[in-house]
Order: sequence, then C-alpha cells, then structure tokens
Amino acid sequence: MASDRLIGQAAVRRQGSDAELDLGPGGRYLPTLFHDMPHGLVVYELVLGPGQTPVDYRIRDLNSAYEALTGTERAHVVGRLATEAYAPASPPFFGAFTSSQAGAVRGVRTPLGRCVHIDIVRLDELCAAAVLTDITEFKLKEAELSKSAFAVRTMIENQPYLAWLKDREGRFLAVNTGFARACGAKTPEELVGKTDFDVWPLELAQGYVNDDQEVMKSRAKKVVEEPILDGQETRWSETFKSAIVNDQGEVIGTAGSSRDISERKRAEEDRRKLEQQVMQAQKLESLGVLAGGIAHDFNNLLTSILGNADLALGELSPDARAREHVQDVVRASRRAAELCRQMLAYSGKGHFVVQSVSINDVVEEMTQLLLVSISKKVDLRYELCACLPPVQGDVTQLRQVVMNLITNASEAIGDQTGLITLRTGVTHCDERYLESLAGSGHRLAVGRHVYLEVTDTGRGMDRETLSRIFDPFFTTKFTGRGLGLAAVLGIARGHQGGIRVQSEPGQGTTFTMLLPASRKAGEKLRHPTPAPRNWRGHGWVLLVDDEEMIREVAGRMLEKSGFSVIVAADGLAAIEIFKERRDQIRLVVLDMTMPRMDGESCLKELRRLDPGVRVIMTSGYNEQDIVTRLVDQGPAGFLQKPFTSGDLLPKIRESLGE
Repeated sequence: MASDRLIGQAAVRRQGSDAELDLGPGGRYLPTLFHDMPHGLVVYELVLGPGQTPVDYRIRDLNSAYEALTGTERAHVVGRLATEAYAPASPPFFGAFTSSQAGAVRGVRTPLGRCVHIDIVRLDELCAAAVLTDITEFKLKEAELSKSAFAVRTMIENQPYLAWLKDREGRFLAVNTGFARACGAKTPEELVGKTDFDVWPLELAQGYVNDDQEVMKSRAKKVVEEPILDGQETRWSETFKSAIVNDQGEVIGTAGSSRDISERKRAEEDRRKLEQQVMQAQKLESLGVLAGGIAHDFNNLLTSILGNADLALGELSPDARAREHVQDVVRASRRAAELCRQMLAYSGKGHFVVQSVSINDVVEEMTQLLLVSISKKVDLRYELCACLPPVQGDVTQLRQVVMNLITNASEAIGDQTGLITLRTGVTHCDERYLESLAGSGHRLAVGRHVYLEVTDTGRGMDRETLSRIFDPFFTTKFTGRGLGLAAVLGIARGHQGGIRVQSEPGQGTTFTMLLPASRKAGEKLRHPTPAPRNWRGHGWVLLVDDEEMIREVAGRMLEKSGFSVIVAADGLAAIEIFKERRDQIRLVVLDMTMPRMDGESCLKELRRLDPGVRVIMTSGYNEQDIVTRLVDQGPAGFLQKPFTSGDLLPKIRESLGE
C-alpha cells in the first residue's frame, strides 16, 4: 500500500532515549499523510531481552485511524512501553509486533472487536511500522456467504432425492451424497467441475444435456421420466429441472432433483398386466355367457330336428328314396351338435360326466387316431410320466383337448418335416406361475397339478397372434374353422385348470394344460353299453320341458318304445301332476332350465314327495356347481341335448335297472 511504501522509505536514527524521524526530501508532507491515512498506522521500536529476543515494544507514533480501530489514546501511549501503557491489560497485537519477521497477519481482533488485517514492515533492526486495514465488513460478508453456501449445501444434502446444481456449460457446481453415489462417486466433491459426459454413458449423457439446454432456453420447469443405471440394473427416476437466473435476469445454470420411481413403474406395469388379465377374463366370460346361451337354445332346436329325423329313419324302409335325405339331415344335425358342444366347452359349462381319470389313459387310447390326424412328415413323440396322479374330469372333453392341441401343432408345422412332443407330468404350481396362465389362471388353487404339454417345431407366433389365439373363430389360416383353441381354454377352465402358451417366431410353440391333481385312483375309460334293439319299456313317464317341440319329439320316442307319456311345461305343473299320479309314474325326464320353477327346484320337491323317484335330467348346458349339487341329490342320470332315441333309451333302461 502507499503508506507502507512511504514509511518504508524513512530512516530512523537514535538520539538518546528518543528517536527522531528523518523523512528526507519532501518529508514535510508525510506527517499529514501519516495522520490522515484511512488505515491504522503505528510506528514502534522493539525492546530486546536476554538472548536478543524481543520482549516488549515502545510506541513511537500512531495515527487517528489506529486510535479509532483500537480505542487507544495517542497522548497516553506514544513514547511508552506497551506493557506499561496498556497495563494491566495485555498489549494489543503483542505477538505480531514482537515477531522477528515482517509479514501480514489476517483476521486479528482489536480491543474494540473490529477485525483487522495487519501488514508489518521492518524499518531497521529494531523499528517497524504496522498498517491495520479494517476488514470487519468483509468478514461479515464472508460469513454471510459462508452461511449461504452452508445453507445451500445443507438444503441439497438433506433432500430426500438426488439433487444437483450445474453451470451453463453443464459442469456440476454442487451435488448431494445420494447423487454422488448414484454416479459411482464416493463423495460429492468428486463430481464438482465434471459434466454428465464424465459420469454417464454417451447416450444417457446426451439426453440429460438436451434436457438442460431446453430448460435454459425456455426458462420453464420440466418434469421427465428417465432411466438411471444402477450397476447392471436400469432403474427409473422422475426428474424435476429448472433454470437458475441471477439478479440481472441471466440464466447461469440449471438445478434439478430426481426421485426413484422404479417401484411405481413396476406397480404400474403390474397394474397394466392385471388390467389386461381382467379385461381378457371379462372378454372370455362375456363370450362364454353368449356362447353358452346360444348353445342352449340351439341344442333345443337340434333336439327337435335330430329327434324327428331319427324317428323318420325308423319309419322309412331301407330302400326308400327319402332315406338318404333324412340321413343327411341327421349328419348335419350331429355336426351342429358338435359345434354346440365346443361352444359349451368354451363357456366352461360343458362337462357333465365327471370321474377320476388318468390323462395317460386318454392319450394312449387316442394313439391311432392322433397318428392319422397329423401330417405324414411329422413325427409324434410321447413322453408320459409313469407315476401320474389322476384328475377329475370329463373324458370326452379331455379327448377333445388332446385332439385340438395335436391338430393345431401339426398345422403349425405345415408341409415341412417336424416333430410334435406330447408330455405328461405333475408339478407344484405357486401363485406366480398360475398368474401366467391364460383365462382365469389367477383364480386357481396353489398346489399339485397334472400337466399335458404339446410342443411343436413349427413357425411359432408373435405377440399379436398370441394375444388373440383364444378368441372364438380366430385363425391364421382360413375362416370357418370353429372354436378350436377357444374350446380348449374353455374345457381347461371348466375343469378348474388353465392353459399356458410359450412361443416365439421361428422357435415353435408349447401349449401346457394344467389340471388339479386328484387323490382318487384313476379309472379305466369306459364306453356306454347301448340298449338292445328289441328292448321295450312300459309304464308312465313324466316328461317335463318348457319347449313344446321337445315335448313332442321326446314324447314320440318314448311312446314308440312302449311308454305312456304325461307332459308338463314347467316345474310347477310337473309337481301337481306328480302329486296326483305318483303311484303310476315310473320315471321323470326333467329339463334343467325352465320358467317359474327350474329343474333343480323341481327335483328337490320331487325328492321331498317321493325319495325313491327316478329322475333323468336333461339340459342344453349345465354349470358345474349345479351339477355337483344335483349329484348330491341323486338324479338317476344326465342326458345332454340334442339326443336321439338311441341316446335316450339306454339312459332310461339304466335308470330303471332293466
């Protein structure tokens, strides 16, 4: 400083006990400068003790600024030893003044509490000058800045999310510990001065920089969902970014915070999958209700068509010209009845005769039929589990599942050579596995399940095709191919089971049907024994059905076989007739679905009136839980519509025990 240089040019000479300053040419101006300087200025002389070590100092002169900073009176201290002048108080700046070296001391407190910076200049071996610069305001501002910086660091560090500040060039100014750890750094300080390109892969870093540039340009806050690499795992974050603007309105950087939303993203994905499953289940349920209703009504019509055609054949001579036409009607009716059975299977309401059966027995019985159903270029391999537990199911429908899956696999291979593998086995299914099944798999019971698996080496399916394969009448070939896999799914659902499909384009397909394992022993497949051609009945049969055409055709079948028939249009009418003629009625043929009183309620009332009454239930469809309740009530048998006299008479003969 100017005062330092001026004082440094002075020479000191000693005269007796006092010292007189020789200020040289132009020195008459220096006293004025000395006393009017805004900095505190003091000239002092060191007092040496033993070993020539400074032990005190004598004040030679000081200016008014020094008086103001220290509270010292010039007249009281000039010419005196410091230890005397300030006794009993400790002399100010004693350590700094008695140091043998010149230099600067920063941040020293004066007796008045001011903070000063001391510059010491040696004038000779014993004399020195000290310049005191008041830095109190600077220290206060420095403290305020330090406090602000501490507040910023504290605020960033205590964020529950990842937080950072960047300058215009994208260099990190400050980050919290969470962000540093996410970047692989041990401390936040390691990232200061670095950019996204120093931390993240190129593609991610460029995306982050683009977002920063957009925020600084628009000055609008931005919320983005973006990936963050966590080791080998990609997690998702929700990031809030905004521009930093200074007092002059200039954008000087960006600020941001990011929270981990991986769990939310997973929950959203799980919810989306669940919604898709619910929508698929609702679609299947709606289509199932529609299919079941159509099949029921259609079966009633077919009962009349097929029954009348069958009766007509019985009246025609073998060489009648009309016989061929009637046979065509019978064949067409049976094909229509088969379609109805598929619709009932799809609706999950199609299995009526439930028994404990081995899937292996079903497959082995169908071996020859399966071989003639597939292309000659395709090999069929069996891998059947030797210790397979039985399942509770309807044999006819299980045969349909096997046939449909094998036929579908053969068509997937097409004209190429290939392999179809049919496996059976048993596995324990947990909730996660059951949720992956098509249809209502999420409602299945955890535990042991028997599986039937069909794998082909065909062309496989893409995701779009997989999402539609269980839709009724869907096909990748030509139209009009029936219910196909939709019926397979319906049968599985009707048996409290499910279907799992695994397929990739060019990698083949695997269909797996799972059915709950039963503890009962499996039964050998049995085929019904037809009634002898010359068998005839006798006595009264109560025929109950709300469809007049069914009452007519079934009544003619019964009368032709020797029975007398009484008809009723609903359950209430049947109860009244039975009350009047219970001693005459040998058998009741009772429809399941009727107005006023349905078949189930009518059966209960008939059992109340006569516990020994023989009843055959008929239906176009029947739900499994109703079947189970009816089995407990002991009906003599079930008859699926449509039926002919060849179906009806064996049931009657069996029910009567003849």
